[in-house]
Amino acid sequence: MIQTWLGQTMSEPTSTANSRLIAVAGPIAEYIWRGEDHCLNEPSFWGEHCAMSETDWQMARTEPGEADRKFMEAVRRVHKQFSGPMWQDVCRAARELIIKSRSLPPAIAAEFEASRMANEHDPVVLNRIRRR
Repeated sequence: MIQTWLGQTMSEPTSTANSRLIAVAGPIAEYIWRGEDHCLNEPSFWGEHCAMSETDWQMARTEPGEADRKFMEAVRRVHKQFSGPMWQDVCRAARELIIKSRSLPPAIAAEFEASRMANEHDPVVLNRIRRR
């Protein structure tokens, strides 16, 4: 996979453990989103340097491509959360960022906001937004 993110995180974690969790969260979300998360819990998967940005590797306090025990524990924790209870929150946040990054006609923006406020992931609304 070609790296498409820049590693621009606006956070200053208080612990190394939290830094690792934040560092791996973006790439894990990206791979889950694409349906390519079946190998995330294997250290060899992270051997490819482009799996994360330089700043993500720095935040993880791990040398690029070297997935140590603590790094893999962070991967397992985030993958478990994103594959279960947090995935709707991740999708909602991603959808908001995508929508906000575009100039939308007011009607579509209002439709999106109504869907978001109702805490729904309505495929009909998403398809309407994609088509416009």
